[in-house]
Amino acid sequence: MKELILISGGGTGIGFEVAKACINKGWTPIILGRRKDVLEKASKELSDCPNLVVDLSEPSSKKTVETFLKTFKDVKLRGLVNNAGIYKPMSLESSDQENWLEQFKANVLTALNLSQACLPYLKKSRGSIVNISSTLGERPIPGAAAYSASKAAMGSFTKSMALELASEGVRANSVCPGIVNTPIHDPNREDVSDWQESLKGMQPLERVGETTDIAPTVVMLLDDSSSWTTGALINIDGGILLKS
Repeated sequence: MKELILISGGGTGIGFEVAKACINKGWTPIILGRRKDVLEKASKELSDCPNLVVDLSEPSSKKTVETFLKTFKDVKLRGLVNNAGIYKPMSLESSDQENWLEQFKANVLTALNLSQACLPYLKKSRGSIVNISSTLGERPIPGAAAYSASKAAMGSFTKSMALELASEGVRANSVCPGIVNTPIHDPNREDVSDWQESLKGMQPLERVGETTDIAPTVVMLLDDSSSWTTGALINIDGGILLKS
């Protein structure tokens, strides 16, 4: 029986790396996202894994995902990775409600909609949910109030999920990366060397993270080896939270 892992934002960055790691575990990733061209390209690189183009911030996405899942027969939904998100920094003084709503929809409501669609399957498999958050949810920086608040909300949401779903055997945990080299910071950036060098001094381990630094912990939380772990917020940040 195939074991499926749904991954939102699976076409690039951390989501794509998690999908690769899932294949190495013998699981079948299903990648979800808003951009058809990105998903189709990623799917080909991921052994032609299934993909679904959907805007998970919209309430109608729940029905779309439910209909999509019904097309799979004799499978087990092992886990869900809520990785979709955006980062749009803006000063507190100049930020507006549109900016806040956009980031909360992309960073929190996507996880709510996808989780609700998947819960019947996860309850049946006693599966695992992994939410990708950020260290900014614990320690904000200037100019990112909306993003930081949305990631703090993700942390609280993860703990609520863990409490409510424990009796069903479904686990929920969160991985909180520090600064990782992904398109979320600047999707049009080509040369990352200057960017990485400028941030090196902030890191006790003296380098920006890579997606390969994050994926192993996500896979561990999806695996049965972590069957007694739920409600955890795990920082993977090169030690940046230790800096005063």
